[in-house]
Formats: sequence, C-alpha cells, structure tokens
Amino acid sequence: MLSMKSDISLLGILKCCNNGKTSRQQINYLVEFCFKIAKCYIKHRYKNFNKILMTEDLSLTKMSLDAIAPIFEPDDNNIFTKIRSAFENWQPKIENDAQAMFFI
Repeated sequence: MLSMKSDISLLGILKCCNNGKTSRQQINYLVEFCFKIAKCYIKHRYKNFNKILMTEDLSLTKMSLDAIAPIFEPDDNNIFTKIRSAFENWQPKIENDAQAMFFI
C-alpha cells in the first residue's frame, strides 16, 4: 500500500491545485504519488509485461510517466485543469485525506 508523509495532506494539495496555488513540493509529491499508483497498476495488470518491454524497448517507468503526464498539463494560468475539473465534479465531495487517496 502507498503511504503518505504525515506532514503532507493530499486533500490540501488537491485544494491548492484547484486554485492554482500549488508549491513545487506539493506538485512533486502529487506526481510521485500518482506515478507509484500507475507503476503498480501497470505492473500487476499486464502479466506478460516483460515480453512487451523486450519487443517495444519500453520501461515500466516510462509507461507509468506517460500514463499520468496528461493530468499534469497546466493551462495558461498554471492550473491543472484535468485535476481541477475532476475534483470539483467528484461526488460525494472530498472531505479528508482517505477520500483524496481514493479519488487519486
């Protein structure tokens, strides 16, 4: 299971993403968190992953980064619009870090 640093609130980061006031540390944490999820998912989802890597000259890391990159594309105001839109439209509203982890 993925763990969170006790001094960083995933919900707080998502709220900052929503208003465009995210620090570099928060962005890095969120990217790393999403990367770990993507990497675990790809690794366990595709049982013949090694065969894919050998034939396509890909790596698990590259595939994981490619999978999450689109959600971190900022608009002209440096707001991650895909995260913002999903966060605003999520029902029921996200109110704590456990719900934020599930959202991610």
